[in-house]
Amino acid sequence: MKKFLLIATILATLYCNNIYSMIPRAFWTVINYMEADNTLAEFSSVDIDEMIQGLKDAAVVTDARINVLVQLDLPKENKTWRFKIEGTGKIEDESVNQAMGADPERELVETAHWIRSKYQANHYFWILWSHGSGIEDYRKIRSSNGKIRFINSWLEIPGYPIIKASSLKKNETQEQKTCNDNASEEDDFKGILYDDSQHSCLTNQAMTSAFTQIRDILKPGDKLDIIGMDACLMAMLEIFYQLKDCFHFFVGSQQLEPSNGWDYTRLLEPLVERADAITAENLSAIAVEAFGASYAASSEQNYTQAAVDLSKVEALKTHIDAFVALVDKCAQYKPSTISKAVISARLNTSCFDNTNYIDLYSFFSEMRKLIGGLVEKINEATCSCWCNQPPAEYVDALRALLANLDAGMQLIKTQVVIRNTYGHKFIVGPDQLANGVSIYYPNPQKAATAIHRSYYQIIFAQNSSWLNFITQYRKN
Repeated sequence: MKKFLLIATILATLYCNNIYSMIPRAFWTVINYMEADNTLAEFSSVDIDEMIQGLKDAAVVTDARINVLVQLDLPKENKTWRFKIEGTGKIEDESVNQAMGADPERELVETAHWIRSKYQANHYFWILWSHGSGIEDYRKIRSSNGKIRFINSWLEIPGYPIIKASSLKKNETQEQKTCNDNASEEDDFKGILYDDSQHSCLTNQAMTSAFTQIRDILKPGDKLDIIGMDACLMAMLEIFYQLKDCFHFFVGSQQLEPSNGWDYTRLLEPLVERADAITAENLSAIAVEAFGASYAASSEQNYTQAAVDLSKVEALKTHIDAFVALVDKCAQYKPSTISKAVISARLNTSCFDNTNYIDLYSFFSEMRKLIGGLVEKINEATCSCWCNQPPAEYVDALRALLANLDAGMQLIKTQVVIRNTYGHKFIVGPDQLANGVSIYYPNPQKAATAIHRSYYQIIFAQNSSWLNFITQYRKN
């Protein structure tokens, strides 16, 4: 009997694989995974209409070359909607009579099985559409009544009072701030896809697990093509590191996104016209350009969007490790001088709505100014009096650090970030304040406890020297 069951299982697997292999493959499948059971619900229909508009000419110029799919969760509906989007409208396709959000990881993987059964393609573009909070837990927002509330009301922790804005310290009166002070033990609530009905979201760890499975379902032996995040604050090195083994490219924002989010008409029109010729790198760049074009002439200038080559993320991590080692080497000779330089650079670095998230390129740039100044002072002192010369090892370490910073900025500009756009608010004189890659570095004027405990759990923190760096270089 066991032998019979084994043979039957093998035959069933072979049959399913043969069925899947007979399905015509499109050039691209774009899947927009819309978790709209939250305050963004009204914008989901707007974006679906934009997709329809972008595909209006598809019936004329393509023959099953593009699949544009939506999986949608809305408030107060016990249903997961699935649609095939065409130029004539949306067509319901295998919706599920159960709301999304109960188990975000499992639901994402089930979506991949739906795609594999009917909508296979040479290339896949996954878009996660919802609120996003980056790599850190929770986020609070100042409401119109002057009180600080969580961005999702269900994240307000039982037993903790709502904080009045008037009770904030002077340096905490920015429009939005993070919840390090009243964080609960529920460290799972961070990341993206916030569901107000289910009181859940997709954690960063679950995101990695889900897309590892999805990669093996849709492109075994390869990576998926693009992961896009139509959400706030997700363009972080730590997020890239969570996904670098699952996707080739990332598209997302360092800053808060405007509520209207991406412009799907501008995104899809070029894909319709030349689906067979567009590569993953091309489409990632198009997504950024479409986003920038939609806001360039508007009054909304507090925006960013970048496309990142995830194959370069490991090299950037290695470069950061070398940077940390060189800073530590310099600090062996002049600990107070180097610590002050690092803290000053951090405080002068551009940050985003969550002020714990800083622009990595800007940080390297500020470090370069200060380390360069130290080298200049040494050169001036040496010229005036040879007896003032510091240890040669210290000078060599400073110069090596300068070279590392130059190379790091070049790596970000020319290899890691393949396309970048930003509003006028991120241009100050000659400086560009949003360069495509954020990294976590809480205010060093606060104690090390400002580093949220959830940060210790992420892959980047465990595999790099960065956590030790941001722990060490703080004011005592």
